[in-house]
Amino acid sequence: QLRAFIDHFHARGKLVAAYFSTIYDKKLYDDHPEWRQLDAEGRPVAADEGSWGKILCPNSPYKELLIAMLSRLVETHDIDGIFLDMTFFHSNPCYCDSCSQLFRARYGAAPPREEDWDDPLYRAFVQFRLDTNHLFVREICRALKRANPDLSIGVQHQVLRGGAISGQTVALGREADYLYSDI
Repeated sequence: QLRAFIDHFHARGKLVAAYFSTIYDKKLYDDHPEWRQLDAEGRPVAADEGSWGKILCPNSPYKELLIAMLSRLVETHDIDGIFLDMTFFHSNPCYCDSCSQLFRARYGAAPPREEDWDDPLYRAFVQFRLDTNHLFVREICRALKRANPDLSIGVQHQVLRGGAISGQTVALGREADYLYSDI
């Protein structure tokens, strides 16, 4: 169906862009509980009621699977662009094993459980989210450009989500061809 769709519009001189929601995946959430974003109490982070609701962590092994899936899509289908939606941490911090291990390796301590802007370790945890989210987007964009250098890549950009820190910065503009701000 996708190939027929692409061929239909290309035959009419139209470009085709694909949409991909990155951290919301109900099946992989159910199949891989270790890939879920977790809150400070170790509970899975949930989206707002009525939303997609099943949220994976960008620091988990899900990232490698996502990159492989997206690269295969770009290699096997003649799409002109791709829009990557939901490229951020859903809630302020994530305390899954992947995040906790990466943070401990970088800072020699467990991620702080309480928000305290006067605590240098808490500020380091905020920076950690910014850095690892940027890496998530960078690795996806670079893999897609390797698969198709002419591919146009757009990324959802959401610096603040309510009062939450999503992990995104304007530096993502260096990775994607364009940013889409969903205010």
